[in-house]
Amino acid sequence: MANLLIPIFTPIMKHIYITGTGSGIGKILAEALLEEPDTHVIGISRHQRIKHERYSHQKADLTKPSSFGRVKFKKHKNATLIALVNNAGTIGSIKPIGRIRDKDIEDTLHLNLAAPVILLNQFVKTYRKHPGLKVALNVSSGAAQRPIEGWATYCTTKAGLEMMARVLWEEQQALPEAERVHMFSVAPGVVDTPMQGVIRKSKPEDFPSHAQFVSLHEEGKLIDPTLVAARLKNIILNPGGPDGPVIQLEY
Repeated sequence: MANLLIPIFTPIMKHIYITGTGSGIGKILAEALLEEPDTHVIGISRHQRIKHERYSHQKADLTKPSSFGRVKFKKHKNATLIALVNNAGTIGSIKPIGRIRDKDIEDTLHLNLAAPVILLNQFVKTYRKHPGLKVALNVSSGAAQRPIEGWATYCTTKAGLEMMARVLWEEQQALPEAERVHMFSVAPGVVDTPMQGVIRKSKPEDFPSHAQFVSLHEEGKLIDPTLVAARLKNIILNPGGPDGPVIQLEY
């Protein structure tokens, strides 16, 4: 009698929402997480660029407040881990204050700050009583910590988002471990993503540090996004340990 091959079914136990999965860190992180057989990734972006049986997509342009409500967090009752990664972001208009278009300011504030704060608020509200592990991770930047000429909107939004992470961290410490959301704000360094191409195309008169970023690219010193994705994946799947929410990745 021939042996019958019975397919092994792996239940989905981890559900991870990621904004900005159309390219860059978001796309690479989603693909890295999908290597885990029990993981479902929900991408949130304008374009669907990932095809996988455990990937689903919610189309949303997060520069537009009208799109915020399109993002839906499902209950995932039996999940052992539910996570939100606020990754989507833009460098915005690279110009000194006084020469930035109002529309550019609005779009950057919506995408980099308003959208992730609203999504984080909804995430905590939805999963407050969920018994599984809950993780929220904001992809931050060194620009959250220091002023960079020409990056007014980017620095402002990243600093605001980091403070949101600090506040949530403090609030969660008073809760029982079973109810707590593990919050992280992770600065990955200068990563080789499409955003770096935009920075290099900016005008030196608008951005005094222009030559520095061109040199990083020419000298091959930009960080490989696959390395960043691996580190973020590890934080999401193993969130214990850090004494605070702010992490600067080292390689």
